[in-house]
Amino acid sequence: MNWYSIFYWLTVGDKFSELFVVGIVLFSILFLIAAVAYVIQTWTDSSEFSSKGEESREEAKARVVVTYRNSMLSIGFVYFLLWAMYIAIPSRKEALFIIAGGGVANFATQDSSMRQIPAELSNFVLTGLRNLSMEEGIQLLQGDTKEKALEEAKQLTGAQLIEKMRNDTTFAKLITQ
Repeated sequence: MNWYSIFYWLTVGDKFSELFVVGIVLFSILFLIAAVAYVIQTWTDSSEFSSKGEESREEAKARVVVTYRNSMLSIGFVYFLLWAMYIAIPSRKEALFIIAGGGVANFATQDSSMRQIPAELSNFVLTGLRNLSMEEGIQLLQGDTKEKALEEAKQLTGAQLIEKMRNDTTFAKLITQ
């Protein structure tokens, strides 16, 4: 795994999302123009089309209508692809969450020396993941945490409880809810 490329794509990913939004707006406008032109061409009288050579007016109208329909379909296809790309590329915050969460989960499942990690460090990582998940509205690592937090709060003295709430904002949020 090349960390330079990972951090490069993390910083550039948001720019791609902005590019896709511009493309989505542009192709939305083009699609609306093509749809209006298609509707107008299907409702117009065939006598307005000039006949060139052996091509009749009905054939000319059919050719124009098919051209507008095909352009509308191709614009719609590109529009769909741009939306799919916009949805598929994560934002910087989402990408960091994916990398950090995946790294912690890989380490926790593959390393047998997990017991050697200080409790403060593991609490710090879990607190960070909980805060990030609460900001995003995702319920991650929160199963019955409120009950556990209340039980832990009952066992602490007043000074210890205040210190714990200062250091752990997730704990404070769970207690005050």
